[in-house]
Amino acid sequence: MMKNRDIYFNDNYKSETVESSIEENSTEAKISRLWSEILNSNKKVDVNDSFFKMGGNSLGLMQFHARLDKLFPGKVTIPDFFAYSTISKLAKFIDDMQVGEKPNHTLKYTILSSEYFQSELDNCGCLHFNFQIRGDLLNKVRIVAETENVSIKDMMIVAFLFLLAKIGEEKEVEVLAILDSPNEAIRLNVDFSNNKDFSRALSLVNNQIKQRSEKTTYTLEDIGMLKDDKIYGSVLPIIVLTDLNTYDDELLDIFDITFEIGVESNKVCLMLSFNAEKLDEVRMEELVENYVELLSHIVDRYNHWR
Repeated sequence: MMKNRDIYFNDNYKSETVESSIEENSTEAKISRLWSEILNSNKKVDVNDSFFKMGGNSLGLMQFHARLDKLFPGKVTIPDFFAYSTISKLAKFIDDMQVGEKPNHTLKYTILSSEYFQSELDNCGCLHFNFQIRGDLLNKVRIVAETENVSIKDMMIVAFLFLLAKIGEEKEVEVLAILDSPNEAIRLNVDFSNNKDFSRALSLVNNQIKQRSEKTTYTLEDIGMLKDDKIYGSVLPIIVLTDLNTYDDELLDIFDITFEIGVESNKVCLMLSFNAEKLDEVRMEELVENYVELLSHIVDRYNHWR
């Protein structure tokens, strides 16, 4: 069971500050100057801090995007700010991108502690845990979703991202999600290091889903080519809607964890599947319990963090 029931992240979390010399006319320099103007600040910005950590908000990012688009027409969408959440990452994204081509994006893995991995080969293939959200908990979820003007599906997705951030070694979480077409996955990215409330994370993910572009959409073939199985202590998760999962266990040939969501009128059916040759069965069962606890805790505390 989850030991820490608090959904908020530690206020003392600090990203490492790395001194960076910036050439005056480089992409980093142009973005840094523009971001300082948006913040109306004379302070030196750290190119390795997230935009939100430096004081940005949704309105600021919209203003930033409008002005950045004049410098680099058509190269950056608003969801790209969440996938490339620092000046350094965004500058590299722009520099590497060829006009009209999808950037060679490196998939971001979720880093887990060693206890989540198999020490001995006790299982083979894949295992599944089925569970449901219904009754009073579903009613509370529905109320929050209606209040936030999002879907129950969005609630399930962001709760899963929250959980990955809590158990993972990093607070910036990225997952792929099959939400519209069984042949395409979109990239969802949230940096929880400075996002202390579920409402804000929910808004960010909802915007990324609505404003996705070719640069944040991948075929399973793309993902197979980008995947690196040599990253030790890491997993590659994917979220998929039940009615779009035509692959069943085939998805686990690419991904280590699949989180399947099926929304019905009186219940939400969820299934956590995982590579049992790599991941520990007991820890994965705990993950399911932790998800339900976290979702319950979120909706119960809703009025406190609105």
